[in-house]
Amino acid sequence: MNNPFVSICIPVYNSSSLCKQAIDSALNQKFEDYEIVIVDDASTDDTAQVIKQYEGRPRVRVYYNETNLGMTGNWNKCLQLARGKYISFAHHDDTLRDSFLVDLHQIISENENLGVIAFLNQSRVRRPIMGLIQSNDYFRYIFSMVNVPAPTEAVYIKLESLEYDKNLKYGPEMDIYLKIAKLGFNAFHSDIVNCDRNPSKWEGSVTSNSRFSFIRFSDCFYIIKKYKDDSLINYNLLKDTVFDISVQVYQRYARGIAFGVAEVTQLKYKFEDLMNKNNYYGLSNLDRIKLFIKLRFFFAAKFVTSLGARVLSRK
Repeated sequence: MNNPFVSICIPVYNSSSLCKQAIDSALNQKFEDYEIVIVDDASTDDTAQVIKQYEGRPRVRVYYNETNLGMTGNWNKCLQLARGKYISFAHHDDTLRDSFLVDLHQIISENENLGVIAFLNQSRVRRPIMGLIQSNDYFRYIFSMVNVPAPTEAVYIKLESLEYDKNLKYGPEMDIYLKIAKLGFNAFHSDIVNCDRNPSKWEGSVTSNSRFSFIRFSDCFYIIKKYKDDSLINYNLLKDTVFDISVQVYQRYARGIAFGVAEVTQLKYKFEDLMNKNNYYGLSNLDRIKLFIKLRFFFAAKFVTSLGARVLSRK
């Protein structure tokens, strides 16, 4: 299949207990014109043995990296190997519903110039904007980082210029969607539930969540720095985005302090250092003062709420 309609890319790493379910869900599609590209990122467990059984199957191509490329590097390797007009990434611990590609094909057939198509996962939580979204609106939507579709939930058009930014460690898909929207492609957010994500992605202790928080938030601020001077972004959107992400940082910080998690102190220090080094991402002096006041009041309110929740949890 030299030019399939869709390439389902499955990057795997140390996932021998999970990846078989993900691959089987891709194989069970009620659709014909697609391929599956599996790339093992030099796993150290028996993942290679698990995916080896899929070698030679129709539609399936399996590759093994000689050295570990990391998450973003392996995603780019998948992109380089994919031959489809559209790209779907399925995480090795997620699964696709068997109608995923049928529904995708219908949406693309009914709408012109689509660059990103997103479905819902089993939580059924709708995004703030649903249906057809024009390219300029989608660019601003993604820049503001409002409920960005996760890779397993989304499909996007393959373009020669596209690759994942290796500076992004937590959410490199944000940059891909921005690039596609900036090139003039529209998006479609469907209300169809077409994938099941591993629920452990949303679970975990306050401590464990605090440890990866800075990676997530630094990715968001990196996106702001990368695109803040774009003509499609006005100052108010920039300001609101910086404010929103800053509040999320302090929400995590307040909750961590209330639950006695020492790691959140580093989150606060790193956040403030990042803001200072980047000159508050272009905020005016007045808006810097407003942000300072907002965060202090927000911290106090969130701390009291979280402390109350901690006390109740002990009863």
